[in-house]
Amino acid sequence: MTRAVVLGVGVAGLAHLAALKAAGIEVACVSTRDAGRLCAARAVVADVEVAWPPAVALNAPRVDLVIVATPPGTHLDLVRLAAARRLDVLVEKPLEVDLPRARALVDVAGAAGIGLAVCFQHRTKPAAGALRDLVRRGGLGNLTGGSVVVPWWRGQDYYDRPGRGRPDHDGGGVLITQAVHFLDLFTWCAGMPGVVLGAAGLGPAHRIPSEDGFSGTLRYANGALVGVAATTAAYPGGVERLAVWGTKGSAELHGGTLTVYDAVDPDGRTVVRDDAPGAGSDPAGLPVRWHQRLIESTVDAFAHGRRPPCDGRSALATQSLVASLYRSAAKGAWVAVDDPVLYEETG
Repeated sequence: MTRAVVLGVGVAGLAHLAALKAAGIEVACVSTRDAGRLCAARAVVADVEVAWPPAVALNAPRVDLVIVATPPGTHLDLVRLAAARRLDVLVEKPLEVDLPRARALVDVAGAAGIGLAVCFQHRTKPAAGALRDLVRRGGLGNLTGGSVVVPWWRGQDYYDRPGRGRPDHDGGGVLITQAVHFLDLFTWCAGMPGVVLGAAGLGPAHRIPSEDGFSGTLRYANGALVGVAATTAAYPGGVERLAVWGTKGSAELHGGTLTVYDAVDPDGRTVVRDDAPGAGSDPAGLPVRWHQRLIESTVDAFAHGRRPPCDGRSALATQSLVASLYRSAAKGAWVAVDDPVLYEETG
């Protein structure tokens, strides 16, 4: 039986604990020094052991998997510790706070020969898989454009947590913390753009050190343009939307529901319906089953020597895109995508 340790039991760590329990995976221990978070963890997995610091947790007996659910700025150092012990790792998104540290993390895992997966759980939604299959088999024709819209809400109490939104702690604001999921989803389906234009802004809703709003455009090699609009200041918080437009049809992913518009059904047909609640107003609002699918597929891939569906290399591509959008926003100009790593077939 697989045994896991969970480093960090904030919102993300608790989601992983619930998913591990649902998947029937034993939790050897959690690592935290916060009594309140330990209490919350034990409400999910009764009597789970605790170890601090994380290096002690990694010495737990018969461990197969390490879940790194600590702030992004700690990921590289913790993966180094896991790599030294030859333990496979599932890292919360993003890989790290910036592209150089993300590259270093992927290199550390590769050099040690350990498995590396990243928590982009939205890829596991049936509607997301159906959209990717549709695009990849040419069902929409050639890409002509699309959009990524994330109209979420976070109150000031969310940003009052120590380090929240600080570049050295989180890597930035809404772009790298919230919108990254759906930029990942779009490029996982449609591939990477060549150049991007971005603009970051701080609205009147929050007092934070980074952006709570981001707008951008992705431009593909064939000239297709994809608009990006993301915020955590859209009260009361809505469902994220992703659209892919093509020469043979268009598709919209609204939360977990996929609708396709084409010559057969110009008014649209629902291909996959999932009315699961989203995280528009609550970071803990996502269903456990998406994390569970991610963990189960990752554990199976590691056990059989395969790349997991959300592997480190494809997550590095997403981080390259985010870094390029930040660089464009700082320069106020179009920029080429940093390290345009192409997605490869996985799993």
